[in-house]
Amino acid sequence: MASSRTDDFAGLRLRVPRVGSYRLAWLAQWLCLCTVGPVAAGGLSIPTYCVECQGSGNAAAPARADSPATVFANPAGIARLTGTRAELGLHAARIDVQLDRGSASGPLGAPVAGSLTSDAGALVWPLNLYLTHSGGGPWSLGLGLTTPFGLTTDYDRGWVGRYHALRSELKTLDLGLALAYRLSDRVSLGAGIDLVYARAELSHAVDLGSLLTARLGRPVPGLGITPGNPAIDGYTRLEGDDWGLGWALGLLLEPVDGTRIGLSYRSKVDLDLEGSTLTRVPELVAEVTAGQVATSNRDASSRLTLPATLRLGLWQSLGSDWRLLLGAQWTGWHSFDGTRVRFADGGPDLTEPHDWNDVWRYSLGLEYRYSDRLTLRGGLEYDESPLPRVNRSLRVVGRDQRWISLGLSFRATRSLTWDLAYSHVATDDYRVDLGEVTTPWASGGRLPGNRLTGEVSSSADILGLGLRLAY
Repeated sequence: MASSRTDDFAGLRLRVPRVGSYRLAWLAQWLCLCTVGPVAAGGLSIPTYCVECQGSGNAAAPARADSPATVFANPAGIARLTGTRAELGLHAARIDVQLDRGSASGPLGAPVAGSLTSDAGALVWPLNLYLTHSGGGPWSLGLGLTTPFGLTTDYDRGWVGRYHALRSELKTLDLGLALAYRLSDRVSLGAGIDLVYARAELSHAVDLGSLLTARLGRPVPGLGITPGNPAIDGYTRLEGDDWGLGWALGLLLEPVDGTRIGLSYRSKVDLDLEGSTLTRVPELVAEVTAGQVATSNRDASSRLTLPATLRLGLWQSLGSDWRLLLGAQWTGWHSFDGTRVRFADGGPDLTEPHDWNDVWRYSLGLEYRYSDRLTLRGGLEYDESPLPRVNRSLRVVGRDQRWISLGLSFRATRSLTWDLAYSHVATDDYRVDLGEVTTPWASGGRLPGNRLTGEVSSSADILGLGLRLAY
């Protein structure tokens, strides 16, 4: 049987079970750790590893092999580049995620106080940097720095869905080294190794108002103890990071002049995110519970797997001025089958299963060589969502995406080329009906979770500017 103690506070006799208090802090931290994967995955995750590629909808990226960005898209393409070359790209991505027509009710049936809508949009700045060198022989070398995964959503502290999600951010950095070998004029092979860094920050609120009201058997408005009262909400945040290793293989074929076929594979990367979890509790709550529910820090770790990808591309010349670009990309989200959290203080491991699906991205692009200096391009993409349709989320967009992109390249001098690209990403609106699990767990199953319904809309606009140097 769980132990308990009785305390006096402002004339109230409060009976606070110890197990319930411990669970509250424990689960709040666990929820943050278990949502690291969805932040990195699908949804509005943006493939911005190349400004030139973005302008044509990333179509035929593994077969393009005309810029140093092939270090990431297909290491075999380095073999087609002569001399020493460098590429720098910077992207500004404005992500909009908003819940409209929201309705939220607490575990005791009362409406949750707060704004019914919240714009979780954010501005992020993915970048990439590449360097390649060929001495004229069959071997070529490439170095790359890019941000293959990354997403930020940030809901208002006072919105009605705060018990489901507040801030979600994941940043990654991929440092790659690649080698390519030219077997013949028409066949080249490539391989690479990647050092990947990931840093995550996730947060949400905890409905202490409902938990204390249930403990007391009634609300106490004079102390602010009312269901869903944002003034006495708890707040939990995770910050964790880790380094991991991955590898890549590539093949580039040119069966006939004017036709290139590229195939590349990048392995999954396993990371053990270790960090600090902060659970912040208002002073009033700490006093009422005699310190059993109080602000605390705990050390914990969780495995995060960034998925493997397989890319296929076709670059086809249509005469001297036009080029047709086709591409497909498979992403192996089946490796994200669950999350296990380990606590440094010896607490039992906690697990959360996932049922994510492997997905495909399809792309079609066209390029037009307007003059010796100016090339115009455009592209369309269709990107499947890895989330099961029955498992919607506020942290990750749960519908397929459609991309439309435009771009150009301007050769300013013999050695300097500028790239410009713009993409708009559209996602169908979808309904959510979510129940949070913190309240049921902290109350020992005596209370249901906060329920949130509404319609989620999302979109993204991405502007890319790049430069390429050839020596």
